[in-house]
Amino acid sequence: MRRMKGGSSANFDEARNMSYTNLAAMAEGFESHSRILPTTARAHSSDLQQSEAEYAKAMEYINSGLKLDQNSPFEAVSYYQKGADAVSRALESAPPGELSDKMQYTLNMVEGRVRDITRDVMGRSITDSQSTVSTPDDGSEVDATTSRPSPALTKRAKQAFNLFDTSKPDSFPRELRVSMRQLQGVFEELYGHFGFQEESVRNQQEHLMMLLANALAQDETEGLSKLHRHFFANYTNWANNLKVNPQTAADGAGRVTDLALFLLIWGEAANLRHVPECLCFLFHQMRKDHRERKRAQGPPVYKPAGWFLSRVIAPLYRVMRVEMNKKTAAGKPAGHTRKCNYDDFNEFFWSNECLQYTYHVTDDGAAAGMKPLSSSSAAAVLETFGS
Repeated sequence: MRRMKGGSSANFDEARNMSYTNLAAMAEGFESHSRILPTTARAHSSDLQQSEAEYAKAMEYINSGLKLDQNSPFEAVSYYQKGADAVSRALESAPPGELSDKMQYTLNMVEGRVRDITRDVMGRSITDSQSTVSTPDDGSEVDATTSRPSPALTKRAKQAFNLFDTSKPDSFPRELRVSMRQLQGVFEELYGHFGFQEESVRNQQEHLMMLLANALAQDETEGLSKLHRHFFANYTNWANNLKVNPQTAADGAGRVTDLALFLLIWGEAANLRHVPECLCFLFHQMRKDHRERKRAQGPPVYKPAGWFLSRVIAPLYRVMRVEMNKKTAAGKPAGHTRKCNYDDFNEFFWSNECLQYTYHVTDDGAAAGMKPLSSSSAAAVLETFGS
């Protein structure tokens, strides 16, 4: 979505404000749950009934927010946040499939609308950990491309995010100045390319700056190479086991990009950190995508902040959560042989089958050219490894 002029104005240009238009269109179409899940596909479990009830409550909050959106955006945000909380609760008990995908799409749009109001009306961003992304209803990336004209991180003078104020590099020790020069522009590019959260990017930038400074202090010539080998030992083993070419680089600048990308993935991975081979898979597919898009002709495509969290991490997390919380017909927790746990998912990512999937999902749950690793994946994992 294009950023609006006049950040203090409460009068929105609806033609340009795609997050409002898409959210309103989705809410208008919500007349009964038959629009969400076909009758023939419905289950009658208590979990599903609870999920549907929470989703209906969420839509009431969202519709209340839409009525206030144009003239009282502050009050609208309060209702949107209540709606987002209710959708999140609904997702916890929703079965994988069309219903949960639709709920996730709703959550993305609501949180995106909250972020846009906060940025355009209040003149500041909400906490990145609360931020996902809204995209056009047709799943295209046109507005995602223009929502942030460049991937440059916001300049915040006189603010050190953890230890250092990166706006004053001359005050750093020599090793930190050297490592900061090597990171120049890398995090900004990855931030725009994959839509990581801004605060997470800043945290990992400082993280890698410290790691690299320590490595260079011990061995100025080979420090970067040693750090790179240490970080990607498991990934290299994974790639060799699957008999695929590792996507890691052999040159200095490429190694810095490898390290930055891996840390950015790890920084937002949440419980996926317990599935290290999943992180190998994500790095492999994303690094390949990064290279291919850099070689492609035409202008770069920038993802809005939060895209990675909502399109990559959240769907995988939800699949794992649903599997681990499975219950028997009697309502008791399912036995370990009838559901997937972290080890089962690890086994899945040790198999070549995982390479049939792309690393992200789109708004409608489809992925261009490859299967989305989302709601249907758990059944395949269970059939292969969990039975």
